[in-house]
Amino acid sequence: MTLLISNLVNGIDSYSITGVSPGLSPKLIQSFRHSVHVNVPLQVTSAMQGNWVISGGDDGSVRIFDQRNGELLKCLRHGEGMWQPDVNPSSYLWPSGS
Repeated sequence: MTLLISNLVNGIDSYSITGVSPGLSPKLIQSFRHSVHVNVPLQVTSAMQGNWVISGGDDGSVRIFDQRNGELLKCLRHGEGMWQPDVNPSSYLWPSGS
């Protein structure tokens, strides 16, 4: 199982989880770096059959990363404020709002 976490410092971390509670063994497998201006948790999700990692931003943006190599594919700017993506993994629409 893969777990995506907004790390509150410099982006998103992807962990591989094995075992069952209390013996969970999270292993960091990849990071998706972006600037964090305000230390608040941001919503993170995956889309396109797990090929994309999408994150809301504290700077009014939504970032789309390539899951395979961590590359930032697109940064969508919406204006000022914090935005969180609401993603339907089976669709091609990624609405966001504050």
